[in-house]
Amino acid sequence: MVEYEKSGLTTAPLCCGKISVGVALCPDQADEASALISLADKTLYLAKEAGRDRVVFSG
Repeated sequence: MVEYEKSGLTTAPLCCGKISVGVALCPDQADEASALISLADKTLYLAKEAGRDRVVFSG
């Protein structure tokens, strides 16, 4: 940011990216950490299979 301020630019360049996310809620969908992580992992793959760049909630 300092370099941009020195150069006279007022904003930093935008960085674009895409992300898929799988979400599982505790304690609603799992009581133990390992089960919660497993469920979130499964929903992550559902998000990827559905076309990527999206959020999928379990349950």
